[in-house]
Amino acid sequence: RKVGPTRSNVLITGESGTGKELVARALHTLGPNPDGAFVAINCAAIPHDLLENQLFGHVRGAFTGADRDHAGVFVAAGRGTVFLDEIGELAQATQAKLLRAIENKEILPVGATRPVAVEARVVAATNKDLMAEVGANLFRADLYYRLNVVNIALPPLRDRREDIPELISVLLARHAKHLGKPVDGLDNATIRGLMSAPWKGNVRELDNALERAVILSEAAILVPEDFPPGLIADLDNSPLAGDDLRAGVREYERQHIHRVLEA
Repeated sequence: RKVGPTRSNVLITGESGTGKELVARALHTLGPNPDGAFVAINCAAIPHDLLENQLFGHVRGAFTGADRDHAGVFVAAGRGTVFLDEIGELAQATQAKLLRAIENKEILPVGATRPVAVEARVVAATNKDLMAEVGANLFRADLYYRLNVVNIALPPLRDRREDIPELISVLLARHAKHLGKPVDGLDNATIRGLMSAPWKGNVRELDNALERAVILSEAAILVPEDFPPGLIADLDNSPLAGDDLRAGVREYERQHIHRVLEA
């Protein structure tokens, strides 16, 4: 809420699946031009020799097959937001051109002789330690500091397990509606099991597990057997907390604190 209304650059960090693009979209929605374009590009998904063209565009005749001008995402975004996912995968040459675009608010399309002014806000994301990449001379320090005006670090799901019941509520309703199945919720043992799962894939893994469970379940209430084998540990020896969700959360917290103290 504090950063959204500004036009400052933001770097979102966190493991894969923690929701970095959702945060970027929230920043755009709260930004000074929420009706503008939100243009996302995955820097790891496009070959380096094509990425520059995607970012900055080209003019007609710049290379074989360039039979028309191509704007690129910085121009396409207008006064909106350019979201650069997996920014740590940028090649050094592209890093230098991106730095110029951010510093001077202008780009030079491939084959052009005159720069083009741009106004888009830049939000970048990475699951890498960019400071370590800077130390290894793999990422430009000047670009890092330009991008990292504000850093939003997303913790892995295993470090914010108290969010799991609310995430379940939102994601389950979405999948039930999309799949057209009358699934109302989960039993208490399943919720406690999901709160104890390792979630190496973070929220994305939770989302996939819930979608699978909704597809396979024949009942209105999901049970452990509806989820991938091995995801939910055997809770037969855990003290029962009844059918109340808050009691289940408290019981999980009690067990978690006990394990941490023992460690």
